Amino acid sequence: MLTTIRRILVPVDFSENSEKAVRFAVDLARERSARLVVLHVLNERFVEAIQELNFKGFKGDFVHSLRKLLKEKEDDLLEFIQPEWRTDVDMEVMVRRGNPAQEVIEAAKDLSIDLIVLGSLGYSAADVTGIGATATEVAGKAPCSVMLVRDVRHDFTR
Repeated sequence: MLTTIRRILVPVDFSENSEKAVRFAVDLARERSARLVVLHVLNERFVEAIQELNFKGFKGDFVHSLRKLLKEKEDDLLEFIQPEWRTDVDMEVMVRRGNPAQEVIEAAKDLSIDLIVLGSLGYSAADVTGIGATATEVAGKAPCSVMLVRDVRHDFTR
């Protein structure tokens, strides 16, 4: 008996490893006829930097700047997802802001996700174990199964 996987979440930080995770998740979603949610989390540190500039008197509207940044990240996410990945896949993209690991975990809860597929290392990773801090935290606290896609010699394309 196969485990039922109806909803898959794949976090994206635009790194090469997250691209591999998306490709793997797309294949899995096709095979299982599952809904795929592609998520980018705008790190709260960026939001705080924009807010600090606003508080220090730099001209500009913080709310407008944040909305613009969220829209740009959503556009970046749509551009990151190759057109052929969208074929025969029920896919949704979303952008959240906050702590990346916490937002992935919360999205998994909010969306009743069955499986999280993520790259083992992202842009900020410098871990000697080969597993980044976000991946480690998500794997340890997620409300569902987590699959780490590592940068190994074989490729997941057919």
